[in-house]
Amino acid sequence: MSNLNQAVDFIKEIEKLKTVTRFNRTLDGRFENSAEHSWQCAVAAMVLQDFYPEKLNIEKVISMLLIH
Repeated sequence: MSNLNQAVDFIKEIEKLKTVTRFNRTLDGRFENSAEHSWQCAVAAMVLQDFYPEKLNIEKVISMLLIH
């Protein structure tokens, strides 16, 4: 981001992901929101990276998962 206003606008925009309900359920049976889904994917990649047979650019993987 080239300036502070753009960065703040982006943060405000991604706040909306908390209100986007996904159609899959969590292990306890409730519907998760899009922010929870992206966070869990990123954490899973971080935890499982050592089991992948090739070296990963984990920073890039996590960035992609948080934005997907």
